[in-house]
Amino acid sequence: MSYNGAGLANSPALYLCIIPNIMANENNFYIGSDSLSTGVDIDSLAKDIEKLQARKIELSKKLAATKEANSESGESSTPRRKKEDTQPTLWDAIDAELEPLSESQYKLLTEDETYKANAAELDSYMQEAILYLTKPIVESTVNGKKMLEAQLSLIKGKKQDVINRSNKELEMFEAFKRASANDPDLSYSQFLKTYNEQ
Repeated sequence: MSYNGAGLANSPALYLCIIPNIMANENNFYIGSDSLSTGVDIDSLAKDIEKLQARKIELSKKLAATKEANSESGESSTPRRKKEDTQPTLWDAIDAELEPLSESQYKLLTEDETYKANAAELDSYMQEAILYLTKPIVESTVNGKKMLEAQLSLIKGKKQDVINRSNKELEMFEAFKRASANDPDLSYSQFLKTYNEQ
């Protein structure tokens, strides 16, 4: 595996985690005594370590300057949530009301007809919302788009056949109504047998 010091130098978070360990174990970092036995260019590694140390000093200075600027402006270096984000939602309020109930009490509540009707309506609305939100996500994926294209192709191929069958069934039912008007004892199965023989 090749060692890319420059790459680490461009990754501050990774650098801050790795360099203290490299520096702490600087004397034991190499297994062999020279580049021929270890396959590592010691001079190159030493230069990389110097670059990383310089980068550490640079980042430390920037961090200190940022903290000082935030302190003077009265801002915290840690992002704070907006006040409105911390306000309880209606979902939170519902959960808070349900939380003290025991399992048997909750069961009694869910058996209430008004509660069941409202819960069913809410569930239906949630399913519609989820479908609305996930449709573009599904279409944006490779597999989702592939399945949607297959479904579209299937519908186009079957659509006319379904329409023709539906029209034929409607036509047969209208014919049965006319026939049964003349023969009230005529069953639909008898009519179909006669109709198919024609």
